[in-house]
Amino acid sequence: MYSITDFIKNADFLLPSDHEVLASDPLTDAAIVQLDRDKRRTYVVLVEGQSYGLSSYDLEQQERFLDENRKTSMYSAISRALCKVMATITDSKKRIAVLQGINALTTKIQQLEGFHCPRLEAAQKDAKGDEAMALFEGNTVFATAEACYLTYPTFNYTPISDTVDGIKVENVVQWGRANLKFVMSHEEENQDGLGQKIQRWFTARLDADWEAHVNAELRKFHAVVALLKEDTPAQKQSKAPVVGWTCSGCNRNHVATVPRTHRYTSQTMNIACPACGKINEVDYKP
Repeated sequence: MYSITDFIKNADFLLPSDHEVLASDPLTDAAIVQLDRDKRRTYVVLVEGQSYGLSSYDLEQQERFLDENRKTSMYSAISRALCKVMATITDSKKRIAVLQGINALTTKIQQLEGFHCPRLEAAQKDAKGDEAMALFEGNTVFATAEACYLTYPTFNYTPISDTVDGIKVENVVQWGRANLKFVMSHEEENQDGLGQKIQRWFTARLDADWEAHVNAELRKFHAVVALLKEDTPAQKQSKAPVVGWTCSGCNRNHVATVPRTHRYTSQTMNIACPACGKINEVDYKP
């Protein structure tokens, strides 16, 4: 039986020798590095040597755009990293520790020349307000992380999005609800172009130990998919339907294969005679 860890893809990020570390947090083994390649600058948020978020921008552009694009690229990479931490680290204690480490990196980055962002600074102050504290039940780590996401959002970002044995699992961080939403789906199509899709979803609190919950839901979904396959008769190799007709011009007999779009309803088809070229109206009934 599969578990949610089968859908989480992590791999060590190969850093070139000329990378520059802009900020690091030894306690969580997290860092933000800068890479310059092919006239583009990339910021990568690393956790235990693995990429949790990256974003890049073009270095050869008008000067008036460089300042904003530099900050947008940096904080977009951090926003993606925050989402991936929430959505892929199954241990709740480690999750909040890494999140706190990235929050600390964000503070260090804001102090560097060219990265101070008044909008983000204001959002982080609001994160300590009554509304945010009520949403996150007093958890300032989550509230501070949300402030970065709200300032530089990554819309429709799914940290987990993978298919294993025909079952697809996706998840998304719902910051405004303090939830993590998981969506499981299975889709299949037969040779006649008829198909079906089943989907199941649920949400868990951001601070929850959701691994066991997800695995239980995966087991249920696997069972539903298995029953669906049992109830669906095996598709037989069926020949495409044909229709016989006689050309009204040269009086020759022909047999034509019915196009897939015409096979399930009565249709009048316009067919050219291969002998004389005359267009004939041919009636077909399934």
